[in-house]
Order: sequence, then structure tokens, then C-alpha cells
Amino acid sequence: MQYKDKLYGYLFVLVIVTFAVGALYFLTKSSPIEGSSLIEANSLINALEIKYGDSSLILEKNVNWKVNSLPANEFLINELVNKLIDAKVVEVASTNPDNFSLFDINNGSPVFKIKFSNENTVELRLGKKSFDKSYVQKDNEPKVYYINESITDYGFLGAESFLEKKPFNFSKAEISEIVINKEVVSLDESAITQFGSFSSSNIFLNKTIPESESDFLVSIKVATETFSYKFTSLDSKFFVINLNSNIVYEITEEIFKIFEPKNL
Repeated sequence: MQYKDKLYGYLFVLVIVTFAVGALYFLTKSSPIEGSSLIEANSLINALEIKYGDSSLILEKNVNWKVNSLPANEFLINELVNKLIDAKVVEVASTNPDNFSLFDINNGSPVFKIKFSNENTVELRLGKKSFDKSYVQKDNEPKVYYINESITDYGFLGAESFLEKKPFNFSKAEISEIVINKEVVSLDESAITQFGSFSSSNIFLNKTIPESESDFLVSIKVATETFSYKFTSLDSKFFVINLNSNIVYEITEEIFKIFEPKNL
């Protein structure tokens, strides 16, 4: 009888120890500790949803990155992804939800929903930044982490910031035909090089540019695809509208003149 009692006692202790070890493993695996990675990047990040207020945008990678299914600024997105992978916990700033507002962690904070190629997801609520670091909450845990990367500002960026900045995003060698106001034209090598390498500093999504007398239409055939553009000038500024995706780019007068019919 005493033998059985001891055996049951040992089994009970074993169960308790096993449970404790498992619980500790789970907690440390899901809740990062100081000095550890904020997210377990054991799989590639292939999607990122950013929510702020009533706005929402989706960054997805299928060979190339897209923002809301439009060509994306891959440099900016890769920069953000690398920051997320490299993020480590400097300290646990708070475990008291009553104090989270001190770190700008609230229901109105920007939220990153990160999706990995293995279908795992991580959700980060972004708080304020301090120097080159940020405060975040992970997966609604009752903790605020102070991390070594500044990612807060990315949560406030609109779709325009993540768009590809090149209005003419194709190789000049791929161009088979250029049509301006329904007339086929030939541009010299230097002109094609100039507009092909141009990057816009100002991009607007779904923005309507008023009609003006300077409007003219350009179509560029690349392989089997044709890109359609409207060029216009307004208040001494110059714009090109990608009619395929309704993206407006501010351009220089030099690029505008390359296509302007009276200059051909």
C-alpha cells in the first residue's frame, strides 16, 4: 500500500512538473523576454495588413510586393519587413493595462497584422516611438514591449507611400510602340532613358486632376501589354496619370516635354 502511495505521489509530481515545464515553454515561446526577438521569424513574411482608424491597406508578396493589388515600393516594404524580423525586446515596459495609454497603446493605435508563409500570424499594436525605438503590444497580451527598432511611423503611412514611384516601370528594351494622341512616334534613345529612369516624389491614388488645354494621351506598348497615360499641367505643375490603375504622379517639366505633341 505504501508502495502504491509513493508511486501515485511520484506520478503526481511528474504530472505537475511536466505541466509547469510545458506552461513555461508556451509562455516564453509566445511572450518574448528581454533580449529575445519580438516575433519568431521562422518563416517568410508574405503579407502585412496595416489598419489605422477607418483606413486599411494590404501588402502582399507574390513574387513581387503589391499594395492593395497595385505595384508597390519594394524598397520601403523590405525595409519594414527587415525591421520586424530584427526587432528585439529591450525591456517589458508595462504589464498594467491601466498604464498602456502612457505608451500610446489604445484602441485607436495603428495595427500590423503579419502573415507568414506557414500561415502563422502575429498582430502588433503600435505605440509611440522614442528615439530610434518603438513601444508595441503583441497579440493583445497584457504587456507593452520596448523594442530596438522604430516601426511606429510605418503605421501612419497611406497607400500612396507604399506605391511604386516609377510611372513608367518597364525596361526601355521592352517597348515596342509609343502612340501620342493616336499618332505613332519615335523617341530618341536619350529621351527613353530619361523617362524610363524617372521616379516621382509625389504620388496620389484615385485623385482626379482637372481637365486643361494641355491634356494629351500617350499609350506605350510593352510586349503584349499596353499602358495608357494622360499628361496634364496645372498651376505650373506637371502630372501624368496611369489610366490603367488611376495613379497620379507629379513629374518634371523635362519629362512632360518629352511627350508633349508640339515638341515632337
